[in-house]
Amino acid sequence: MDTNAGNNTLPTTPAPTFTQRADLIREIAYTLSQRLPFFNPVRTLPLVERMIEMIEVEVGETFEIEVLAGLILHLACVLEADTQRKGLPVSKSVCMQVEQQFSRELGICRRAWQILGTQIARPLPDEEPYIIVGILRQVDIFMVTDL
Repeated sequence: MDTNAGNNTLPTTPAPTFTQRADLIREIAYTLSQRLPFFNPVRTLPLVERMIEMIEVEVGETFEIEVLAGLILHLACVLEADTQRKGLPVSKSVCMQVEQQFSRELGICRRAWQILGTQIARPLPDEEPYIIVGILRQVDIFMVTDL
């Protein structure tokens, strides 16, 4: 029985909950193909997914699906962006925090980012590994304004 029948509100549909990475990737690919005009999810998402898998193997953990969703969407936007532009600015304080607290992860992400750049045959923003670590480790990259 519809509990909203008499109060003129639309029934709410819960947001999809993804428990499988393949379902998440499929949904993101569809969404990106609709929203980012120059992004080729069929070509690029498998490379991003391999990059994330490499990071997970080297770090020794599997990241939560919500964290992966944010990371994949972020990387898609970076890869969609004009190649001549710099990446997002990252404050010196955040860079120092990431280097001090997550130096191992930063090295892994730098290598993975470099491999991705080689695979897509274009230069990628140097500051991006800091942001990747920030997303994976939930570092507040906007906490300081010393840009």
